[in-house]
Amino acid sequence: MVGKSGGQLFIWDTRFFEAIEIIAFECVIGVRDKWKSNDMILNILNVYGPHEDSKKQKLWDSLSNVIASRDEAWVLCGDFNEVRDQSKHFNCVFIESPAKNFNNFIVSNSLIDILIGGRFFTWVSDEGTKFSKIDRFLVSEKFHQQWRKLSAVALDRDKTDHCPILLKDEVKNFGPKLFKIFDVWLDEKDVDLVIEKA
Repeated sequence: MVGKSGGQLFIWDTRFFEAIEIIAFECVIGVRDKWKSNDMILNILNVYGPHEDSKKQKLWDSLSNVIASRDEAWVLCGDFNEVRDQSKHFNCVFIESPAKNFNNFIVSNSLIDILIGGRFFTWVSDEGTKFSKIDRFLVSEKFHQQWRKLSAVALDRDKTDHCPILLKDEVKNFGPKLFKIFDVWLDEKDVDLVIEKA
């Protein structure tokens, strides 16, 4: 147990997965299993990232070593306790070097950060004034090649300060793209024509 965390729980449906090995080390619990429908070997790791920057780098190094040890499909999911850039924080202190280290970890392991719809932030502070996107799914290219239509959606929070995130293998339409208009555009001479053509 770390801080308010009650620990990590990892469950799977034996109709679909055959567990080969349990993978566990500090901040990580997971399973190496065989996907019964196609005999693909799949490694799924549930991550609960530490808050201290020095421990984060130790975690990135440990995860990198585990991923490098097997040329197989990987899914890393959970609370990484780190953002990728300043826009993924609101009302929180952003420190560039840990975010840079996290991005280097993702890039150096050729991981794909699955786009999450539904909510922009996945965590909210107890008082409801601070927000961050610290929960995510990172997948390897081998996993992504098998499931090309991956999408994720952050669901409503209920009993926790984190949004549960659902990963699906289907095309997901998150609605229309946001459109911004700047008042200065309205001063343009041909703005009426552009709007009518659009």
